[in-house]
Amino acid sequence: MYNQELPLYKATLDLCVYVDTIVKNQEKYHKYGIGEELRQSTREMFYLVGRVTYAKEKQELLEALVVKCDETKSILVLAKAIKAFKSFKQFEHSSGLTVATRTTTIRTTTIMFAVLEQESKSVYILTKIVGTRKIVGLALADHY
Repeated sequence: MYNQELPLYKATLDLCVYVDTIVKNQEKYHKYGIGEELRQSTREMFYLVGRVTYAKEKQELLEALVVKCDETKSILVLAKAIKAFKSFKQFEHSSGLTVATRTTTIRTTTIMFAVLEQESKSVYILTKIVGTRKIVGLALADHY
């Protein structure tokens, strides 16, 4: 369904699976409270990655994914504060996976903007060489 080779896909999938494992072993009070909120947040991150994969306009979805990563990190900090994790290692690992997803998202956004910037420079150079936008538009249409 999604491109499983993408680092962003792998990072969010790893996070979802790990959080599900943690929540499954939590006490009932935490499992159905903060645990369910954490599971829902990581799933939303995963769904956003799927939407980013197929969207034509990726910028807004990538920004939403960064925001969702920050929200998930806040939920993790709250869960740690109320002692929902059985060990600090669980908190540390899940936080690391969340940060990895956020970092990968930011890298993806940076690469995307670099490519768009390079494409706009190419169009500008073609415009300068040819002299009119109309001819450039035709040249680009023929190229693609």
